[in-house]
Amino acid sequence: MAGRSSSMMLVSMLVFSLVMVLVIGMSVVFVIMFSVTFVMVSVLVFPMMVVSMLGLAVVLVSVSKVSLVVCLMTKLPMMVMFVFAFSVVVMPVSELAVMVSVVLQLPVMAVMMFGFSCKIKRREVQIRQRLHLGLHSLKQD
Repeated sequence: MAGRSSSMMLVSMLVFSLVMVLVIGMSVVFVIMFSVTFVMVSVLVFPMMVVSMLGLAVVLVSVSKVSLVVCLMTKLPMMVMFVFAFSVVVMPVSELAVMVSVVLQLPVMAVMMFGFSCKIKRREVQIRQRLHLGLHSLKQD
């Protein structure tokens, strides 16, 4: 009976470690994928991408903390090391990716806003010139 429970414990540890490796791997892939997508498409959909990156970071932090609590409750030391490594390495990387991508986009957004304001000013000058010419032609009539 004792041999059977230890083998069940070993099987459960293996299954749990496989699940944790999959979760960590998927999280890393998601962070890389969202970072690349953010850099490529952020000029077009900047606010939406910021929200999704922040949401991804929050989800990753939550997953790591929940899995850490589960590991501590089930007393699986190998899994605690995996989760600790995940929390220490992957989480700061994802949060850093969010901060870097936001900081990288600030100059782009500033240039876009400056260009937009210049375009508005140019249009305003054109309208004033047309209005002035129209009033001037009315005075001559």
